Amino acid sequence: MKPIDIDKLFEKHLRAVMSRNVGKFTEEEWEEKLPELYENFGDAPLMELDGESPRSYFVKLSGEEQVNLLAAYVKQGVSVPDYLCDAIMQTPAAETALLSLVTPKTEEELFFFAVNLLEDLGSTAPLNTYVNGVFDSTYSIPEKELMIEMLAVHAEMVSDEILARYDGADENTKTMLLDVIVEGKKSEKAFVILMDAFTAHDDELPLYAQYLSKYGDERALPALYRAIEQEGLDYVSFQELRSAIESLGGVYEKERDFSHDRFFHAVKNAETEEDTVS
Repeated sequence: MKPIDIDKLFEKHLRAVMSRNVGKFTEEEWEEKLPELYENFGDAPLMELDGESPRSYFVKLSGEEQVNLLAAYVKQGVSVPDYLCDAIMQTPAAETALLSLVTPKTEEELFFFAVNLLEDLGSTAPLNTYVNGVFDSTYSIPEKELMIEMLAVHAEMVSDEILARYDGADENTKTMLLDVIVEGKKSEKAFVILMDAFTAHDDELPLYAQYLSKYGDERALPALYRAIEQEGLDYVSFQELRSAIESLGGVYEKERDFSHDRFFHAVKNAETEEDTVS
């Protein structure tokens, strides 16, 4: 099937609606009306679709046809209509066709559509592919990051395999895997990995302190206390470390002087501006 530019048809429809209602609404009011207008347009019969509405046009297709059409939209550079994505999400049979697109050979934009639609379908079928993909150098960094995001959503289902393969990963992959480990099953190995990552990254304390805070194991407190006592600690790192300490049930009340810290002044200036506006 040839991809029809539904969004362009909607723009034409929108211009006609606006021309019939000149002066009735402000620009802001038109922006507020856009979602409702687009929703209603989905049920409007269109000559370009042989009298069918955009919604019915896509829903009648099989799952394989829908996904093939999605691929055609992407490959031809035509804007993918929300109505097509909605139709795919209503078609469980589209899962198999989407799974076939989860490969490093798939164009990145289409890969993103496939992964996100599989998640919208509630599919856990690609989880093993995602795990393998994270360790596969033929995937791009953005593709790996998206797979990590999906694995983090289902972390408890993949924790065991992620932990078993962690030591064999390169450093960049290990860093990405922390987002999954911190959301997964609690285990001694998971805790040790997060602690080792924290102590090995003095230059990124805010990020790694957040991991310890999210993981929620109070055994991390001594390391956090040692880190917050460092001389020359910047204000942002101090705030994140103190927040992590408090989230684990600790307390840090020692006064620190950050009057010469540029981050301190940036934060305070921003707070002052917010107070002025409010």
